[in-house]
Amino acid sequence: MSESLNGYYGNTHYGSFLYRVYHHTAKAKLTATVTPDKAGQCVRFQTQRYYGGAWHTQSTSSCHTLSTTSTGYATLSLTKEVNSKFRMRTEYVHTSKDTGNLSTWGAWQYFTVRQ
Repeated sequence: MSESLNGYYGNTHYGSFLYRVYHHTAKAKLTATVTPDKAGQCVRFQTQRYYGGAWHTQSTSSCHTLSTTSTGYATLSLTKEVNSKFRMRTEYVHTSKDTGNLSTWGAWQYFTVRQ
């Protein structure tokens, strides 16, 4: 599975982690592509926000059916999130139709929001 964030305008580092930087009027978009072709299978997206010294789950989506190109995506509105830190990841959800793979999580994709 590969993942990529779209819609950001820059990069910054917090510690050793690379964060994508979004303007508060933008929407963060995480795109996941599952290979080999898993069109019609399910992915879920999880978003966490950092506050109080720890990561807290904001949401875990329901199933997003992968397109004919084995791709799915989720978006997050950032309007009220200035100076917040987030991370998103994708879960490929194994079903009985897929006998060759297990469910798995992708890597965290980190981003922050600025004015």
